[in-house]
Amino acid sequence: MSDTRPPLLSLDDALQRLLQGAAGHAITETETVSTFDGLGRVLAAEVRSALDVPSADNSSMDGYALRAADAAVGTLLPVAQRIAVPSLVLWGSRDQTLAPASFPKLAASLPNAQTATIKAGHVPHQSHAEEFNRFVLEFLQTVDRGQ
Repeated sequence: MSDTRPPLLSLDDALQRLLQGAAGHAITETETVSTFDGLGRVLAAEVRSALDVPSADNSSMDGYALRAADAAVGTLLPVAQRIAVPSLVLWGSRDQTLAPASFPKLAASLPNAQTATIKAGHVPHQSHAEEFNRFVLEFLQTVDRGQ
């Protein structure tokens, strides 16, 4: 069986084709909308925060970074409770990477948290994207946009 696919383009050729294809589609109008109303829209310009959030280096998952030797097995570390805005804590009930029992504890530590569970593993946003998105959109409809 022979391969009938065309050969791969070089990076330069692919970039040139993309730029040529986009050339006739310049952005001519813009409008400013709330982040909550931005679903399905395209940014006309780069957006950057004027503030470093968080203001210091942070772990990639907004968690704790410490040496295992500095913590005894089973040590529970307190959540700083700096998150006062409404939050959605959504997890997979079949997660084998993190203990599903830890998520209700996390939610209880957040003053304005709602919870949701999906019959999924560690990455419900990938494995059950439609259900995950439904929970997120329902949550966003309950949030006071003035916060």
